[in-house]
Amino acid sequence: MAKMLPYPPEYSSMTPTEELLYNQFADCLGSEYTVFYGCRWKNVSDDGDPDVECDFIITKLNSGILVLEVKGGRWDMKEGVWYCYGKRIPPDKNPFIQASDHKYKLLPFLKLDSRWEREWFPVDEAVALPETRLVKDIPGIAEVLTEDEMGNILVWVERTLDICVKNNHGRTTNQPMMDYLLKKLMPDSAPRLTDILKKDDERLLGFSQKQLELGRNLSNMRHLTVHSLKNI
Repeated sequence: MAKMLPYPPEYSSMTPTEELLYNQFADCLGSEYTVFYGCRWKNVSDDGDPDVECDFIITKLNSGILVLEVKGGRWDMKEGVWYCYGKRIPPDKNPFIQASDHKYKLLPFLKLDSRWEREWFPVDEAVALPETRLVKDIPGIAEVLTEDEMGNILVWVERTLDICVKNNHGRTTNQPMMDYLLKKLMPDSAPRLTDILKKDDERLLGFSQKQLELGRNLSNMRHLTVHSLKNI
């Protein structure tokens, strides 16, 4: 399981698409991965925009740092314009522009510390559209996680991080950088025992509800056949 921060998350504040990806990253990525969800940081860029909130940041040791913007719905591009469910998307809601914007606002924030102001952070952006079967090779856009690749998330993340390293001239993360990212992006990352127990209770409740549903379904069956499978 990947190192998910925060864990457990505040599910009530997540969109269904974000929750889906959070759980997929947790289950499909190995323990060498660190996944930050819902990172917020002080915007220190020159334009003075409000503070930044990023959907996911994915990284691991000796690799890149991937800034991921997530959008639900069915997306399509027509004549260079993005649409979601047939509705034209304004530039400020374009996930590719948002992902790039977050990447360029993350870098000055990480360089605030004088010990890191000359460091090369291997950051790149990507977009997740997990409900969209997107036509590939659209020029000028970042790497995209689509519906077609949801069953191979580990492969997609590994490939996209390799592209991230290539785009950063082979620069990669090291252990001091990983520790620094944790400190800057998730300073209060220690999970509370009450949160973990609450999450476990929610899972147990889900199992109990499924068991009750199964029991009701079985009680309505007049015939039931049980097969024994051996040496399969």
